[in-house]
Amino acid sequence: MVRASRWASSLRSRVRRRHSFSTSLNAVKVPSGVDEAQVRKALLSEHGIEIGAGLGPLAGKIWRIGLMGSGSTRENVTRLVSALAELVRR
Repeated sequence: MVRASRWASSLRSRVRRRHSFSTSLNAVKVPSGVDEAQVRKALLSEHGIEIGAGLGPLAGKIWRIGLMGSGSTRENVTRLVSALAELVRR
């Protein structure tokens, strides 16, 4: 569900091969010109949602979005995607 929502809102996956997708962790490419750290900070402070930053060679290039347990409900995924879309447009 997050993949469909993410693509609908112009956020792109870093994973190119469908068989390489993880069901519980999504690597989302940070759109060009977006301060990924600022978006993560605002997402936490304004919406109470925490996502991870890219590590190593992907630092500053992706967000790591975990979807497990209550975080993977339709309501919470919709809340996350809406909040991310709002913050990316700022």
